[in-house]
Amino acid sequence: MHLLEMISDILLMQKV
Repeated sequence: MHLLEMISDILLMQKV
């Protein structure tokens, strides 16, 4: 379980 992966996904979604 990598927090970076979740953060990366969130950042990509917020990168609208």
